[in-house]
Amino acid sequence: MKLIETLKLAIAAIWAHKLRSALTLLGMIVGVTAFVVVVSLIEGFKRYVDEKIAGIGAKSPGRRRAQGTRAWIPMPASTLKLSQRTNPTVSPT
Repeated sequence: MKLIETLKLAIAAIWAHKLRSALTLLGMIVGVTAFVVVVSLIEGFKRYVDEKIAGIGAKSPGRRRAQGTRAWIPMPASTLKLSQRTNPTVSPT
């Protein structure tokens, strides 16, 4: 078959089954829209969480490990040295 004949046959099939073609098109539109919405929500939530975590920064109180246990004891921010407030990788002494 030539390309022209194939296109004519495809258009005739679509035209003969209008409802099925419309429902297929609607399903594709709904599916793509749902995918875009879900991906956008996930990316927005990631950014929101990253901003909240970054906002904690130096305002957060430190923690120290209790002697002989696995538990972490909260420390007031006023007891932290300036280097520990600005650089979270520095551990309290």
